[in-house]
Amino acid sequence: MTEIERLWKQLTHVYGEEKLWSPMQRVRAVVLSEQGLNVREIARKLARSTTEIKHWTEDYREGGLKKLFPVEKQRAQRSYQVFTNLLVARLAEDLFAELISRRLKPLGISAVDRREEYTETDYAIVDYSNKDLLLINVKVHSSKFEQAKRFVGLDPDDTFPLAVYKILMGFKYERQTSLPFVFIVSLRWGLVDEVMRLLSPQDSQLIDLIFQTRTPGRRKAEDRLVSSIVEKLRISSNWSKLLRMLEDEGTHRVISAKKALDLFLDKFEERCPGLSLRQFAAKFAGRRGTPAEINMHLSISNEMTSLDRFLNLLQTESMEDISRAIRDGNI
Repeated sequence: MTEIERLWKQLTHVYGEEKLWSPMQRVRAVVLSEQGLNVREIARKLARSTTEIKHWTEDYREGGLKKLFPVEKQRAQRSYQVFTNLLVARLAEDLFAELISRRLKPLGISAVDRREEYTETDYAIVDYSNKDLLLINVKVHSSKFEQAKRFVGLDPDDTFPLAVYKILMGFKYERQTSLPFVFIVSLRWGLVDEVMRLLSPQDSQLIDLIFQTRTPGRRKAEDRLVSSIVEKLRISSNWSKLLRMLEDEGTHRVISAKKALDLFLDKFEERCPGLSLRQFAAKFAGRRGTPAEINMHLSISNEMTSLDRFLNLLQTESMEDISRAIRDGNI
């Protein structure tokens, strides 16, 4: 099986016969060409012009996949980070669902998955009648801010950056719904590298294709690829090993949108270098060539509540008491 045929097989395994978007059409055109079809036949099958088909097949003959899908180095780095962010986020979400289901089931309340709605809410805590009680955004963090002491006055091991737009959106949801909104965060330094070491070269090739050719409205296509990779890791038992590693070696914290906003308003000059430093984006571009986000940097130990304590509160306190503590900025 040739490289392009193997790639087509991977694509159809994940996406079926969805050939209406450009990346799959390009690969299919080359596969059909290698099978002996002429340009006109391929154009007719794919409902594309003969000029497009000719360009695609010639590009592949001249330079393989790199010529078929030319991408700037910086964009390639950015696209790979998008994938790694989605994959480790899925790991944290799965761990949260597992942990919280253990604790909430005896209480008559449960966590409902809201990820497919593509809002800031990943999960909602609901009562026995399915009424929303609490909105949750699950996050994971893997990269230590080595210069934290210099720029935000916190030890690198005690620093969590929370995007300012996330804080504002969370608080907006809370105000609109009158429901408390919290961020649940799992931190484990080096997690991304641990996860990515488990991917095969064939996985990497497919990831490059889907994420480097990403266009608006393709988030669902990206999520399907992430789901496919997760399923492979589950079959090999590596996903459960990663879950146990994140649970046992990670630090798990909670902070409400209200408390994060209060801290931002009080400390943004010292804790939000994106707003206080000149040429911030150039100084803090990510190691994969990505632009730096405007983050509020929080103390993990002093300003965030442990997940275990938060779950204990859900078990022992009324939701009214918890909502009051969140409104008062104590969680």
